[in-house]
Amino acid sequence: MNKYILILLLLLAISLGIFLRAYKFGAIPTGLLNDEADFLYDAYSFLHTGHDQWGNPPGLFLKGFGDYRPAFSTTYILMPFVALFGLTQFAVRVPPFLAGVFAIPLVYLFVKKLFNNVAALFASFLLATLPWAVGISRINTEATLGVCLLLCGLNFLIRWKINKYFLPIAIVFLSLCMYTYSAYALFIPIVILVSFLFYRKQFLQRKLLILFSASLFIVCVAPLLLLGNMTANTRFSQVGMFQNVNSIGIINKVNAKRGSCMKEYPVFFCKIIMEKPRSFATQFFINYLHHFSLYYIYIDGTTTQYALLPPRNLAYLIELPLFILGIVFIITTKKEKQLMFPFLLLLFAPVADALTGDGHYARSSPMIPFLVTVEAIGAYSLTQRIRSMKSIFFKKSLITIFLFWYIASIGLFFISYTTYFPDYYGYFSQYGYQELMTSISKKRSHYDRIYISDYLNDTKQYIYYLVYAKYNPKQYQLSSTKSFHIEQGGWISVDRIDNIYFVHNLPLIKNMQGKKILLVSNPKEFPSTIKPDTIIYDRLHHPIFYEIAFSY
Repeated sequence: MNKYILILLLLLAISLGIFLRAYKFGAIPTGLLNDEADFLYDAYSFLHTGHDQWGNPPGLFLKGFGDYRPAFSTTYILMPFVALFGLTQFAVRVPPFLAGVFAIPLVYLFVKKLFNNVAALFASFLLATLPWAVGISRINTEATLGVCLLLCGLNFLIRWKINKYFLPIAIVFLSLCMYTYSAYALFIPIVILVSFLFYRKQFLQRKLLILFSASLFIVCVAPLLLLGNMTANTRFSQVGMFQNVNSIGIINKVNAKRGSCMKEYPVFFCKIIMEKPRSFATQFFINYLHHFSLYYIYIDGTTTQYALLPPRNLAYLIELPLFILGIVFIITTKKEKQLMFPFLLLLFAPVADALTGDGHYARSSPMIPFLVTVEAIGAYSLTQRIRSMKSIFFKKSLITIFLFWYIASIGLFFISYTTYFPDYYGYFSQYGYQELMTSISKKRSHYDRIYISDYLNDTKQYIYYLVYAKYNPKQYQLSSTKSFHIEQGGWISVDRIDNIYFVHNLPLIKNMQGKKILLVSNPKEFPSTIKPDTIIYDRLHHPIFYEIAFSY
């Protein structure tokens, strides 16, 4: 292929990726996610006080909601954008946008080195338009930076024979990737192990270089290993399949089965047949397989995606035959053994997420670059099959059908994402909190107490008040300003900021003579006959919050 045409097509893929990620940037999704608001306020707090919202100095992990997020990928990288654009949705989403766009030429370089220019171009277009990749590039999630750094590291890794210094550079990028997100902290060691096994003959010829790179990796990840144990245990207790505090968990299920069994059969028999390790292994295997199901990738997606995508497939259905052709080509083509490398990494990519559930859009994101790589190889295989056909009419018909279906899929996704999604799924991105908290911050001094209920909308509501009121971080760090408690699993629940109380349900007002009270909740928590003083509406003009004032 002519190099100028190649460059133009790559620029077209990048431009398309930029457009899909930049259109109505900062406005869709329509509100700030809990984590985005947390990252935003921590960055704001560091800029103004040198400490996080809880008064802690900089560290590898930040306390956040009690989930101890990696500070590098969530807050530190965000600080210059908060300094430039303030406490806004635009500011918090710039880093993932840049990482998402930069990943497009990176996947091109990755596939080009492994295979050829044609497949590399397919990979760049597939990543540029993949709904999954577009979605995580439009919200602030650690996964987007993780994908970008993973591709950076892999590009240096597969080119290390060109320049021996590329191997330690690859180690630095892959180590840095481990600091972005827990899923990548588990996945990167697998990447390095697979790389060593795959290229072991070449590596063993440079033993000193391998020894240096291994030492460098240990030095780079040592702080993560030393300081990340406690935070990892906390986070895994919150999301892990073994002891997820938000669900019954496998242990509780096994215990329940044993209890029922013991009513009819001997205790030792019930313990044997209801063995916990077997149950864990079975659940992990089920979770793992679900990541490769048609429903997860090409048909339904996951219920965790509603904050960034409407209910739909994570990849277009037209890509399914490309994926199948890619697998067939990789397995049956003996001359291209290097293609087994991304295929093996794809097989290992969901392992971390399978430990927590059957599919989460962020924790399974290590699959993305390898998914589009396999699909791109399948697209190349398809073009070769079409070229070998004798009928020109049949060739043109197949190409026309494929291009029409692919372009139509992108168009339908774009229309749905920019119209239906913000109107009907703004609830999942906490639409309405900006208007609500701005209103409350203006009225706060007029009331003795303001009660905000999370009825029907269980969220970290306090963080929205801090962000939209632009609350002084130095003031918030004072112990007298707030009260909070620690919930099961280590989650932090803020009960009060000044005279604003965050409650699960509105309280019965007693002994409040001479007090002015403002009650805020979903309309369903109030009697149908009551008339609110202020109503906050969603994009379809349905009431989502009532503000009702009382004087006693």
